[in-house]
Amino acid sequence: MEKKLSILFETGICAIIRSRSKNIPVEPLVSALYGGGIKVIEVTFNTAGAVSLISEIKKKFGEKIFTGAGTILDIESVKQSIDAGAQFLVSPHIDLKLIEYSRKRNIPFIPGAFSPTEVLLAWQNNVELVKLFPANVVGPSYIKALKSGPFPHIEIMPTGGINLENGPDFIKAGASVLGIGGELINDKLIDDGKWEVIKNFASSFIKIIKQARGKNG
Repeated sequence: MEKKLSILFETGICAIIRSRSKNIPVEPLVSALYGGGIKVIEVTFNTAGAVSLISEIKKKFGEKIFTGAGTILDIESVKQSIDAGAQFLVSPHIDLKLIEYSRKRNIPFIPGAFSPTEVLLAWQNNVELVKLFPANVVGPSYIKALKSGPFPHIEIMPTGGINLENGPDFIKAGASVLGIGGELINDKLIDDGKWEVIKNFASSFIKIIKQARGKNG
């Protein structure tokens, strides 16, 4: 299977923009994330002006940022996201129609799963990566049980409640990628223009992932 998510596997982190703010300053925010080493950003579809944000990120940063759309719940959201320039799509659940439509548009889809049955169902539909959500409910031990038991071959991205403290444990347990939202980007940091703080958080996440993978960080 062609690896369309190579940059995501390489860096090990998907930064998730989920905001209530109607005026997100794209350039300083994305520059801060990129400056900290992050190259993959997901804009959730329930963020104000999500379609415009995706379009603006692609226009201003081009191929520097691998840009996706998250919280995808229906075909119309898929269409709008792809038309805006989204290069990958993420959902909190499994919907085989969305996976199939995205495949036809040649866009990788990362479905959300929770139970072993859902994880396997997602993987059986030829996705590269399965999102485990909400990860903080079950913790790293659940990932370890899945990976060391029935699913050593399935690539998993825990999302929800991942932070600098527990992130390394999820990687060591077998997670391929971490989905990081509020612990990296939140409305207060955006509203206060704390770009250097966001950059430092990004750099710290990149560092702990490298260290947990056994690489120099």
